[in-house]
Amino acid sequence: MDLKQRKTHRIIWFVLTITITVFMFFSIKELHFNTHTSEKLITQATPSNPNIKYNDLVEIELLQNKTISITLIKPLKSSFSLVYGRKKNGKEILLSQVFNSGKAHYFSLKENIVEIAIYDTLKQKEITKIKF
Repeated sequence: MDLKQRKTHRIIWFVLTITITVFMFFSIKELHFNTHTSEKLITQATPSNPNIKYNDLVEIELLQNKTISITLIKPLKSSFSLVYGRKKNGKEILLSQVFNSGKAHYFSLKENIVEIAIYDTLKQKEITKIKF
């Protein structure tokens, strides 16, 4: 490379560095991270509504026609989690599997349930439970 090519090469790389940095800054600025989801869900669940129960991981709402809505507030650390309903006599009923957080999962109940438990089947331990 002669002197003119080196100078042009240096200027081009300098301009590229500045433009890439500016584009990265504006693209990161436009990203919307969903960090306030748990606060939003917890403020919706007020003690004045006895049909909504929640803890730090899950919000459960009793709807009409024996239907429940389960919304995960935080993502679960387990990859395969099942939702069980427990009757008064302690018998467990498998409801379904829960997947992603922020989305409500609806389950129809055929029997009266006093407790909902989320169970990690791979580690064979209970993640959380809520009593009604």
